[in-house]
Formats: sequence, C-alpha cells, structure tokens
Amino acid sequence: EAFPKLRSAEVLKQFPDRLKVTVSERDRIPLWCFAGNCFLLRDDGAAGDVGFSEQAENEPFLFRIEDSGARDVSFGDRVLDGEVLSRILRIEQGIRESGIVAVVPRVVTPSRVSGEFRFTTLAGWDILVSTDPDPETTLASLRVILEKELPEDRQAKLRYIDLRTEKKA
Repeated sequence: EAFPKLRSAEVLKQFPDRLKVTVSERDRIPLWCFAGNCFLLRDDGAAGDVGFSEQAENEPFLFRIEDSGARDVSFGDRVLDGEVLSRILRIEQGIRESGIVAVVPRVVTPSRVSGEFRFTTLAGWDILVSTDPDPETTLASLRVILEKELPEDRQAKLRYIDLRTEKKA
C-alpha cells in the first residue's frame, strides 16, 4: 500500500547468492470516492488505505470512481466486483489510448451496484457506458460513432453518447 502504482512484487531467492525480483505495475491507481472521501481500490474491488495514493508523484496515474449514491464504505469493504473494476479500467484505457477523444481521469456512477458509469470528455460532453457489454465492443462502437458519424465540428453540440446497450448508441 505504500506504493500503490505497484500491483504486485515477488522476491525469490535463487541458489546460491541471487535474488529474483518480479514487479507488476498498474496502469492506473483506482480510487473509490463518495461524499469527499476516497479509498484505494484493490484488484478484487475491496477498499484500502488511500494515504500513499494521493501523493503528488501518483497524481498522473490516479483514476477516481465517484459514487453519486454516497453509500458509506469502510476499509476492507468490497466496493465493486473485481471484474467490474477491470472492465471500467479497460474502457478508460481504451478511450485514452485510442486518442479519438480526451476524457477527464474520473468516472461517475449512480450506485456501486448499477454497473453504469459516466465519463466526461474535456470538450464537456459525456460518454455513458455499462460494464455488461464487453469493453472492446463498447470501444468499437464509440470509435465508429466518432470517426464516421460525428466529426469534431459536430461533437461540440453533443451532450452525451449513450453506449450502455451492446452495439447500439
């Protein structure tokens, strides 16, 4: 927890005088936030100590998931299913890496059990997604809409794109 960018670290002693260190990094440091309080989200979706996460060197890697429902959370509570967390992080990474639209590094959900999330673009419009469809399908739909149907000059008039239903927008 002192190094939230690290997903895991493993140290093995190799005979006779060597150590093998294997480290795995997170692309993003997910935080669960509600009513001004944030918790570090572990890979299994449980709430952990946010203390080290909010240090300046971690800021570019933070990804806040804001719960509008504001249900209380305590350390160790399982906030999200690990698969839901993985899917929302894959969607965020896909949007960021595709370069088709820039989003704010946070997402808002009406409730932790809803499976629905709202990304806000830097242009001010929203992308509504669900974790039910496969993230790659959601990203493909977004890519097609933005590249073929909504060129940049028309995107300024958008309020949102709803991708919560598979293969529909």
